[in-house]
Amino acid sequence: MIDEGIYSLLAADAGVSALVDGRIYAVEGPPDATKMPYVVYRFVGGLASPTLSTSGVLRQRVEVDAYAAASSAGLQPGTVAAKIRRAVIAALNGWQQTLSDGTRVLDTYLVNPGTDFCTEQMIFRCMSEFYVDYTLPAS
Repeated sequence: MIDEGIYSLLAADAGVSALVDGRIYAVEGPPDATKMPYVVYRFVGGLASPTLSTSGVLRQRVEVDAYAAASSAGLQPGTVAAKIRRAVIAALNGWQQTLSDGTRVLDTYLVNPGTDFCTEQMIFRCMSEFYVDYTLPAS
């Protein structure tokens, strides 16, 4: 379904992979700052427009967070997290695909281009949000 599609898309994207080395998690990443940088995606809302004979077009709101806690390649952690967010936006915005189970991703678009957070432990999180419009496989 959509979560596997998002994971596969981000894992296969050269820009994202170069920055997080495959560290992409659903819902929550490891609390250990030495495991950063990484990407976390979670579903934070959605709606459906059913028809009389199908589930219609579904809209899933997805939050994608880029985390960084240490300098990398001479860049401060906040800059690293922002670079990861830019790569995620480039990968997800406009995504359309028919997934292996028949789910059709009709369109994906950016609705929040960025909100930044920093914790007391100096863990930087750069957030973005997307809408993913899709239909379920025919039964």
